[in-house]
Amino acid sequence: MARAGCWRYIRYSDGSEELYDRAADPNEWKNLASDPRHAALKASLAKYFPTRSAAPVPERGAYDFDFAGNT
Repeated sequence: MARAGCWRYIRYSDGSEELYDRAADPNEWKNLASDPRHAALKASLAKYFPTRSAAPVPERGAYDFDFAGNT
């Protein structure tokens, strides 16, 4: 996700996108990502997306302690 001014842009791993003008649409009801007039804005905001994925979260069993069930 990237934000700039009133804009919020999201690109999901499946390639789907969401783009919102938070000033005109604070509830984010109108997705503007498919509007070709916003292609340059999307490209500009996409520069801020991570270039690699974060490491996966360790499984619960990876920790040496577990307080579940112990009261």
